[in-house]
Amino acid sequence: THLLWAAVFDCPVYLAGDDKEWLAEPEPLPDNPVRIFIEGEGAEFDIPGQDGRNIGAKAIKVGGHFPGSLVLLHDSRLLVADTIMPTPSGVGDWGARCRPKGMNSFAFMWSYPNMIPLSPPTIAAMWRILSRYTFTAVHGGFPGLDIEGEDVKKRVWESMGIQVGAEGSNGEGFAEEFRLMVPS
Repeated sequence: THLLWAAVFDCPVYLAGDDKEWLAEPEPLPDNPVRIFIEGEGAEFDIPGQDGRNIGAKAIKVGGHFPGSLVLLHDSRLLVADTIMPTPSGVGDWGARCRPKGMNSFAFMWSYPNMIPLSPPTIAAMWRILSRYTFTAVHGGFPGLDIEGEDVKKRVWESMGIQVGAEGSNGEGFAEEFRLMVPS
């Protein structure tokens, strides 16, 4: 599918090197490859515009759902597909009532169809990478699951702690256990 989109839009496709084993089709023009691979844990790649100049878009390898899971950061907006899943409870406007304690805004899953959550160490590894960036919006892979606001990054962090706690680890001690930076 990505090769079709690359041909339609005459653009490269950015993939994590970890995902090479899943590719079903060979590179169509090996001398002028369409695929650009991002290598290394926490790697990032500045995506240039058609004229080659930096447009402020960055592909970031956060892992999680798959070791090669990528997100795209542009203009403080994080496009996450299903690497980080905004939840319906996260979208609601709680107003003056505030969101109930323990209610997540995001989920972190290894398998969505089988409802298998990511492990606490994997979630911690994702935070080590995400914590380096500023974002005020998360756009998921499905309509209606966009979460925006100055507190979005903090809500990602809180949701990680909620999930880690629900999995039997110490959600409150998540930062200490994995030596993580808590967002301010």
